[in-house]
Amino acid sequence: MYYWVVAWGREGTKMQGKRALYGPFNTETSAQDYADALIGHTDIHKFPTRNEAKATRFLKEKGVSAHPDKWEHQLERVSHKKD
Repeated sequence: MYYWVVAWGREGTKMQGKRALYGPFNTETSAQDYADALIGHTDIHKFPTRNEAKATRFLKEKGVSAHPDKWEHQLERVSHKKD
């Protein structure tokens, strides 16, 4: 198993509400040390892959695709304007 750090973009920057994936790390301690050095909100996830594309897919399957403060809004219906 490998550890991956998900960092969330800070408010007021072009990365606001977007996520960045860092890793893989062999230990949770090394992932936590890396996350502590980052500015803003971070999460650590454990996945059975070293491949970044697969780790990204695992994140999407877990529902980690929006800012963590807005997870409750992921399930809401989106209304699209009609022309």
